[in-house]
Amino acid sequence: MGKGQRARNERAGKREEMKIRAAKLKRRKKINKIIGICVGIVAVLAIAFGIAYNAVAATGYFLRNTVAMSSDNYTVDNAMMTYYLKNEYYTFTNQYSNYLSMYGLDTSKSLKNQSYGDSTWFDYFMGQAKTQVNDILLCAEKARAEGYELNEDDKKEIDDSIESMKSYAEENEITYENYLSTVFDKGIKEDDVRRALELSALASKYYNTYSDSLEYSDEDLQKYFDENKPDYVKADYMKYTFTADVASDADDTAKQQAKDDAKAKAVSLSESASVEAFTETITGYLTEQEEKSRAESEAAETEQEESSDSEDSTPTVEEAVADAVESAKSTMSYPAQDSEDEVAKWLFEDGRKVGDTYITEPDADATTFNYVVYIVTKTAYSDDYNTVNARHILFTTETYETVEKATEKAKEVVAEYNSGEKTEDAFAELAKKYSEDSTVDENGGLYENITNDTQSYPESFVNWCYDDARKAGDVDIVSTDTSVHIIYYCGEGETAWKSIARVNKNSEDCEAHVDSLAESYTVVAKDGVIKKIKA
Repeated sequence: MGKGQRARNERAGKREEMKIRAAKLKRRKKINKIIGICVGIVAVLAIAFGIAYNAVAATGYFLRNTVAMSSDNYTVDNAMMTYYLKNEYYTFTNQYSNYLSMYGLDTSKSLKNQSYGDSTWFDYFMGQAKTQVNDILLCAEKARAEGYELNEDDKKEIDDSIESMKSYAEENEITYENYLSTVFDKGIKEDDVRRALELSALASKYYNTYSDSLEYSDEDLQKYFDENKPDYVKADYMKYTFTADVASDADDTAKQQAKDDAKAKAVSLSESASVEAFTETITGYLTEQEEKSRAESEAAETEQEESSDSEDSTPTVEEAVADAVESAKSTMSYPAQDSEDEVAKWLFEDGRKVGDTYITEPDADATTFNYVVYIVTKTAYSDDYNTVNARHILFTTETYETVEKATEKAKEVVAEYNSGEKTEDAFAELAKKYSEDSTVDENGGLYENITNDTQSYPESFVNWCYDDARKAGDVDIVSTDTSVHIIYYCGEGETAWKSIARVNKNSEDCEAHVDSLAESYTVVAKDGVIKKIKA
């Protein structure tokens, strides 16, 4: 082939190569254009889908169609799970409303963004909710297997709960839908709340029936008491602490002398002939300290002037000392078997008597040298007083706005009672008619075995019931900051420790029974799904 032909062929090849390149480039541009159009379409679709998704999410569709936990025959979707979660949350925040900052819980922030130990507050409350739902599903399965169904009274109670939420929304001038969205989450509807309440009611029906079926003899309760003495046995004592006055630059000799002086005072106090003598001695010490402290404070405050007409709210020396003496009094629970508390072991030793004393000395490596003197003021005892039984009719400020208005209503009902037969049965009927207590239809306002624990019952309620002059048939009105009660005193109940032991043993037995249901029924929790719940 001649040189010219080779050149022509090369040029022709170049042209073909350029054509191929051009074709490739053209195809590439076309592909890019197609991709560009698709991306544009996807973007438009994404925007449209986002709007549609939010609109659908606002209806609760995704919450209701996402299963969080399930058993063989029941499912709890994320809408119901949200209800159970918020129920745990509100129970906690209501109970500990004055201590939330101490716990580090901010109700204005997302629970998922607040630390709780090594996890978050969301994890804590959701853990509580999962435990609750697990037990609900197990009991619901057992209820179903044994033919339990909700009756008209059960359904009415659920209706009443929902109506109370509607009333609350109306009182706060917001729609019921907005109320549910605010309290729980967007998209939570009445039906979601109702389904959660119905499942809980079915489970509770079985649980309560099982609980009521458990009976305990006196021997059973005594055995439980003996096995759980730290919960029921206690002793009273007083204590006073002597601290060695050791100067920061003290040498070993001066330090030892200060320790010896403090110990000598402790030994002297421990030789008190009686509780009265012990109290008199520490009252003298405390008075001396209080007077010295006030003298130093007055010297430091000479530059401050107070208006002559201002009232001095500072307690007197006698009042301050009396408070300090009261603070020296305390109660200790029976020590557990593995307890290493030497004071507790001493306090509950056989043969311990009122007036016995004990001294604790500082540890060998202590930097502050304290000598604490203990004296027994009441040897080991349990709550052996008699509880009381009473009926009540409840009026709340939620219904009557103020305590005054609730009291007026209570007076009307008392007048109605006084104009009738004035019997316990008559009072029970009035309780069913007027009381806001949710259990009134079942028990006619009756509460049995009421202890003197003011953390469990309103203080005014307890004080009235335990008045020494109280007798069966007494009726009166007592109030708290948010409620008013008409109380009918029925009489004494069983011994306090026995009543408390009965409740605690029943609770433990029921808990063990619910746990045993897991052998027959399976509950599945989908943690990945549950974590998507907003809170």
